[in-house]
Amino acid sequence: MTLAANQGASRTGAVSPQHAKNALHLLEERALLRVVPIEGKGRGVVAALPFARGELLERAHVIVIPEGHAPLLDVTVLEHYVYDWPEGRVAVALGHGSLFNHSYRPNARYRRDLEAQQLVFEALTDIAPGEEITINYNGDPADRTPLWFAVVDS
Repeated sequence: MTLAANQGASRTGAVSPQHAKNALHLLEERALLRVVPIEGKGRGVVAALPFARGELLERAHVIVIPEGHAPLLDVTVLEHYVYDWPEGRVAVALGHGSLFNHSYRPNARYRRDLEAQQLVFEALTDIAPGEEITINYNGDPADRTPLWFAVVDS
């Protein structure tokens, strides 16, 4: 038996559906964050493990959209999933970054790491397993500027 066969791949390099399912299950079990349905909100991110105040939740790489291209997103579903970026640009966060829901009482915050082209998400409070992780879409956790949609927890 070859090394590839031991790892679930065929001689052609294809991974069996069962091996892929097992690998996905293992990754989900080791995940720190999970995407789940949130009543009244669609999808959201919850903690899989406890987080302490100040602890790193995720460093999400971003795809920076050039200034001239950003208005094109206004006619797509991505319009609601981007972050403001300097110089009139916006960024799409990878990982869980574009799936955190908004709250005016967030338990997490984010900051931009421009050099690394990442958004860094940190816990503002202790967060229990199963608890939804929310951020303030205005950037500053205390900013209560109205958003483009009705906010439930205002």
